[in-house]
Amino acid sequence: MVLALGAPGVGPLLIVLAVVIIVFGPKRIPALARQLGSGLKEFRKSVGGDDDHERLDAAEPREQAGPGTTGASSSERHRRSDDA
Repeated sequence: MVLALGAPGVGPLLIVLAVVIIVFGPKRIPALARQLGSGLKEFRKSVGGDDDHERLDAAEPREQAGPGTTGASSSERHRRSDDA
């Protein structure tokens, strides 16, 4: 007998929701959801590193490397000058 693990149906989700409401109560659920959301946000931030620079680099087109250039984009040259 092979059990296929897929997405849970509506029935099991409603049961889980009912148990959560019974255990925590309707007044505490919004606070718990906020805490869960902020925890996930911090986790993504710590795992992903500094995504702002990566997004900016991806948005800027790379400059063509010509004679006398290193082939670095303007954002890479700017970042290097900030580090110095």
